[in-house]
Amino acid sequence: MSKVFLPMMFILMASVATLAANQAEQAEALLAKVAAGDELTIVFFGDSLTDGWNCQAPDRDAFPGLVAGVLERRFSRCKQRLIVNGHPGATSADGLQGVERDVIAYDPDLVILQFGGNDKGWGRDVDEYRRDYRRLIRQVQSRTQAVVVACVPPISEPQPDDPFAEAAREVIADVGVACADLDMAIRHAPHEYRGCFPFGQHPTEFTHSIMANEILRACDELLGGSELQVEIVSACRVETPGESPVVTVKVTNLTDQAQKCRVRIETQSETLHQRLTLEPEATKRIEL
Repeated sequence: MSKVFLPMMFILMASVATLAANQAEQAEALLAKVAAGDELTIVFFGDSLTDGWNCQAPDRDAFPGLVAGVLERRFSRCKQRLIVNGHPGATSADGLQGVERDVIAYDPDLVILQFGGNDKGWGRDVDEYRRDYRRLIRQVQSRTQAVVVACVPPISEPQPDDPFAEAAREVIADVGVACADLDMAIRHAPHEYRGCFPFGQHPTEFTHSIMANEILRACDELLGGSELQVEIVSACRVETPGESPVVTVKVTNLTDQAQKCRVRIETQSETLHQRLTLEPEATKRIEL
């Protein structure tokens, strides 16, 4: 028997705007560009997680590529310019030094910031991290018209209240941008059998899909509310040689109106599709 690992992600987001007050203007401008079919510039700026270390195909399987792929399908009328600037070993102080070159120079519409793991890893004081992450986010806010999503860094320590993760949450809440809590999302999600940080190494594709899901949830808060809830019931199976994988998906209509949708599941080897019509508040389980 062979073990087949299937990193997968499926996100559905609708167009009903629930805009955060402090980024409403930027979100409205982004949605206006979507309506006009204009090009969108999306910038990811961070450390080795953003760079996709430990992913076999980082352009496809690290969280920047996963997020961009979903947004590309959602905003199908628009061209997308994707900029990924991940610098292994970088701290928030390094981010401050490089933000002009790696973010502001591109005049972005959407920016995802991800720093903090190396601040902890290199032994920086948590107050220095708090100060520099705040300055970094403020720079992007003041020098661009972008919608900003700032990430809480995933921390490999077992305790959930790590000071660096807590500092990031405080800063993000204070400056008023969207928060993608990668640390909490990973702790609450199912793990692959080796854990989130296998053997003390960088996260693999499975955990990158969890981080992408959390970033998309943060984007969803600014750009629209979900009308469908999608759950992959079984994402890791043991198959016999030659057997096709079976994926069970549960889709729930959260609205009081019937919804038509297309379920799309991507694995490392193939893409699977099925069309559904869901009655109000109905749930359907399907196998692909």
